Amino acid sequence: MVRPYLSCRTQRVILDGNLSEKRHLSSGVPLGSCLGPLLFSVYASKLFLVIKTHLPHAHAYADDTQLYLSFKPDSEDGKTNARCAMEQCIKAGRAWMAADKLKLNEDKTEFMLIGTRQQLFKVQTGYLLVANTAASSLNEARNLAGLAPAYITSLLSPKQSSYNLRSIGNHVLARPKIKSAKTTGDRAFAVAAPVLWNALQTQS
Repeated sequence: MVRPYLSCRTQRVILDGNLSEKRHLSSGVPLGSCLGPLLFSVYASKLFLVIKTHLPHAHAYADDTQLYLSFKPDSEDGKTNARCAMEQCIKAGRAWMAADKLKLNEDKTEFMLIGTRQQLFKVQTGYLLVANTAASSLNEARNLAGLAPAYITSLLSPKQSSYNLRSIGNHVLARPKIKSAKTTGDRAFAVAAPVLWNALQTQS
């Protein structure tokens, strides 16, 4: 299936209205093809072995690769070690790509810190070096830039709660049923918080 798909392909271009002769293609895949992203992942699969020696988690779709690493924001050593591990992983990835005739796009290499407001407050934006150049820091990002097939985009959609936190229409918190609220903290969160919230006056 794959061999006929990749073989016997030609290409030609138009320049100033003039059509060139056909040239045989011995490598590559058709632009915009369905198998293109999958075949690229197969071709670059060894990259994940390189990543695995430095970082525990990574995700890729076609040529878009994302690296993940968690650390404790309270620990200076943890933050330093996380940055160094990410930089070393990118450096090793660049070396592998160069050996396999691929090139990392440094201009599109970015990083983002993800955490609660309290956690992010403890971490300065800092920097991440890619080929001796500081990578751009992002406050928000969009996966796949809307170019992925619909079924993949649906897999990345946020999880919806199975119950309503607010009742419909009057914007008050619904008081949940208490099944295992054994501690004072559990009871305060499950009961007292909705009662206090619902007692607040609404803006007219």
